[in-house]
Amino acid sequence: MDDPDWQVLAASSRPSLSGADFRTMLRHALEDRFQLKAIKAARPTPTIVLTLEQPEHPPGLRRAPERIDCTPFLKDLPLPRRFPQMPDHTPLCGPAGVAHSFTRTSYRYRSAPLSSLARDLEDTLRQVVIAPSDDGLFDIDFEYPAGYTFNDPSPDVDAFLNALHEQLGIDARMRTARVDVLTIQSASRPK
Repeated sequence: MDDPDWQVLAASSRPSLSGADFRTMLRHALEDRFQLKAIKAARPTPTIVLTLEQPEHPPGLRRAPERIDCTPFLKDLPLPRRFPQMPDHTPLCGPAGVAHSFTRTSYRYRSAPLSSLARDLEDTLRQVVIAPSDDGLFDIDFEYPAGYTFNDPSPDVDAFLNALHEQLGIDARMRTARVDVLTIQSASRPK
């Protein structure tokens, strides 16, 4: 367990899996091979809370036009995921483009929920929640703050909060919120 990486190979006899089925099978495989024991519990956690201030026409955040019902493509999708596309191969739903450079990272989504942006921000920052929740679909164009480099170990959180406000009309604040945290109680090397 002290080794930095483990490669877990598993196969399913089913041709496609929903996201929930995949997570269940992965959990069972880890429990079986590593005797993994974990619990999920709500704990007070430093969290970035996103609140939509301007519901209509902020610069980089627009309610998505009724192109297609994206709900089936954004929920519990079978893997691998395939998004419907326009003739120019731009996705009608979900991530439309992610660009990483040495100076800027930008995200584009089409007909996606705000949770898509929150999930990507969590990769860089920390726990992100949307309050109150909004089930709508949006076209989102967001550029990370100037000076941020991909995989920066200590990003300027205030710069991100300001960028969210300026580009998307989102009020983003640090708060303590009760968040489900997965705690690994024990695990051991495979036999």
